[in-house]
Amino acid sequence: MWRIGSAAASVSRPRNTSDNIRRAAFATNQLRVFGPRLRRIRILFRALPGSDGFIRRGAGGPPQAPDNGTAYLQASQGDSLTFTYYDAPAFSVVSVDLAGYSTVVPDTTIHIVGHRADGSTITTDVERHGIIFQTYSFGPDWSGLTRVDIPTYGWSLDNLVVSILPFAPTLRVQLTAQGVVLAWPAAYSGFTLQCSESLTPPNWFDCTNSPT
Repeated sequence: MWRIGSAAASVSRPRNTSDNIRRAAFATNQLRVFGPRLRRIRILFRALPGSDGFIRRGAGGPPQAPDNGTAYLQASQGDSLTFTYYDAPAFSVVSVDLAGYSTVVPDTTIHIVGHRADGSTITTDVERHGIIFQTYSFGPDWSGLTRVDIPTYGWSLDNLVVSILPFAPTLRVQLTAQGVVLAWPAAYSGFTLQCSESLTPPNWFDCTNSPT
């Protein structure tokens, strides 16, 4: 009998910092999460190391700034943004509304980088001209992510839509000519295959075969 053990998949909890407060304020009003119900999904927004941070602008700001009637995030010169879950193993980015910073700085190229647990990355550059929010939709390759960075500045961001993986992977069993192949999605890092020779009672231990 086999199972996937999650003891190695524990997730640390960030301290209550000003970054968390920004996250909570923005997430409460603007973040839409698709995933398992009846679970509190938490996402952390921070500035990249070495940058100044970012701002949360409320509705009804100055006339030269974007205004869609709700709060949103902005990055001026020297700012950046990174976000990640700390209650889910991986997520997909579905879409986001983007605009320029202001009528003074209306044109921007927004560089977005997605990171996966295996060290691979995916990138895209989104151009925006003016202060009217437009929705950018990400393709299916933007999945299995553990973090997303926006290292550039001069943008406004709203209505981020993400989708999360289930909180535990499904073990797939396939019979081949060489034997039995057990597999689970690579997006789930930190899980270990465990074995037990009996279920009455079970005695689970890590299997010796390394995942490939």
